[in-house]
Amino acid sequence: MTSQRAKSDAEAGEHRVRRRFDVRGRVQGVGFRPHVYRLAVEMQLAGFVGNSPRGAFIEIEAASAQIDRFRERLLGELPPLAEISALEETELAPNGKPGFDILPSEHEGEQKAEITPDSATCGDCLREMSDPTDRRYRYPFINCTNCGPRYSIVQSIPYDRCNTTMSAFKMCPDCQGEYDDPLDRRFHAQPNACPVCGPHIWLTDNQGEQVAGDAVRLAASWLAAGKIVAIKGLGGFHLACRADEDEPVAELRRRKSREAKPLAMMAGSLDAVREIVELDAASEAALTAPARPIVLAPKLVDAKISPHVAPGSETFGVMLPYTPLHELLFTEGLPPLVMTSGNPSAEPLCRENDEALRRLGHIADGFLLHNRDIERGVDDSVVMAVPLEKKGDGGRFLLRSDCTACGYGIGQETTPVPFSLFPLRRARGFVPAPIRVHVNTDKPILATGGELKSTVCLMSDDEAVVSEHLGDLTNPAAYRNFVAAIDCFQTLLDLKPAAVACDMHPEYAATRYARRLGLPLTEVQHHHAHVVACM
Repeated sequence: MTSQRAKSDAEAGEHRVRRRFDVRGRVQGVGFRPHVYRLAVEMQLAGFVGNSPRGAFIEIEAASAQIDRFRERLLGELPPLAEISALEETELAPNGKPGFDILPSEHEGEQKAEITPDSATCGDCLREMSDPTDRRYRYPFINCTNCGPRYSIVQSIPYDRCNTTMSAFKMCPDCQGEYDDPLDRRFHAQPNACPVCGPHIWLTDNQGEQVAGDAVRLAASWLAAGKIVAIKGLGGFHLACRADEDEPVAELRRRKSREAKPLAMMAGSLDAVREIVELDAASEAALTAPARPIVLAPKLVDAKISPHVAPGSETFGVMLPYTPLHELLFTEGLPPLVMTSGNPSAEPLCRENDEALRRLGHIADGFLLHNRDIERGVDDSVVMAVPLEKKGDGGRFLLRSDCTACGYGIGQETTPVPFSLFPLRRARGFVPAPIRVHVNTDKPILATGGELKSTVCLMSDDEAVVSEHLGDLTNPAAYRNFVAAIDCFQTLLDLKPAAVACDMHPEYAATRYARRLGLPLTEVQHHHAHVVACM
């Protein structure tokens, strides 16, 4: 338990009241408890904050006007990744206890807390990584409560370090001190690490032989020379090559057997993206949002990009670096890179080192590897950004409520530019944020989706949690991912479906799976589903 003495309202002769706040939404693993703690200590309030299976709970004892002001600041000054979807208030009898505490997490009860999506590296971490005097200088796994891996490393709930793939790394005294300090930006940052105690990277050739030297600089030199490098990232591998020369892109297409489908690119900065595509304010906002999706935007006619990247298309798909490793690569002066999914054509994404060497050895010349395990493969999200009308005044904007489909909060001022996202592939950065719908179900429902570009959905109450992109179920490995995703959601959400919805097509693998469950079944004609989705 962490405690801080607070000035007593009774000592000031004020009438004390006590109020409990039960908070639902994205409030675990995002710095919510230390935010509440710092706010309460600053305002000299008594009480406590803690995590529960449903989200978080707060009790505040102070003058009524102070508690009202605390509530106002709580909602208006959330940490960057936090989102409150529901706030219930209960009046309690004052107990007169001074001080403000952070309580240990509660684990008993129905699981309702949201699992936070993976998030791009924040500005504070990037500054530390670029500072030669900082102990995490050039460390490719730097993170804090405001950024870094979440969904891709969590193994079970609650989201504690022991339930993530970071459990293999014991924190050194310096990292442990940050982790235990509620005033530190890394308080309870589960992936917290440094070069002394955390994961590390290395470069190998396509036979798995390690290449001596600085792995980042070596990989960058190979890419600059026109080689193809498989890069282990946040939710799986990318196959990368320089995008401004014909030969590397054409060779990547030949080796991957991907003849014409457009390839995504990553550019080192927003200025570099502006030299490739036409960007409006909405697209720029989407590119720089914490999710860092691939954004489709019109090609510039004079863009110095190989025509092999997106032949026959009027748009390029471009994203910005979203991990420290990507940022370090681009500090080496690289041009825009093709960053396409690390998998042979029509197969699932590679996420393990040995698997990647085995499945991608005939495609990549080298492998930039690390030893932080990826619990589940999560592809890059692909979106189109559409401007919205201005709301409010003073140049401030609100996002439209339907943006929760991509994981943005209802009515929260999240960006100076208003935009709505139309997801073409909803995965990294958005999954598993729930989509809140306007109906309430009295029992958990599983939806198994279609045959191609598969996703699954588990719905409870008014929240639908849609999985990452799982691939085409005609592929046996993709079907295994499909089954694993359903099992994963049932575990992480602590839900067992009582009914199932599926496509009406009798030969779809997802339909056959649904029919075998022995649950009450609703079959939906997929063209009808398309129309309803648009509505």
